[in-house]
Amino acid sequence: MGFCDRIYFSRLFFRSHMGVSPSELSAMCEITPKHFRNQFKKLYGTTPTQYVIDLRLNKAAELLIEGGFSVGEAAEMVGFSDIYYFSKLFKKRFLCVPSEFASKNVYKIDRA
Repeated sequence: MGFCDRIYFSRLFFRSHMGVSPSELSAMCEITPKHFRNQFKKLYGTTPTQYVIDLRLNKAAELLIEGGFSVGEAAEMVGFSDIYYFSKLFKKRFLCVPSEFASKNVYKIDRA
């Protein structure tokens, strides 16, 4: 598997395994964490960590809108153990707190 193939694979793997950390994935790809981060950012315009956060927030938004889950349930389901940290990141990404998000239901969710 070529280098770019490994990075592409890592992006796909993140989508289906949101609990894996970028450092774990760099080890799976047999690339140093620093090199993995730099190459991922070069190819996709964002760091692996931010990519995973965006995936988790997008999935949480889907759960709030379509699944009818509470904020705490959605946060936990996508891997956030700290609801306050989750709410802070969510507000930064979607410009409203998660509890208001589902009721507004006017936002388009990016499919990162």
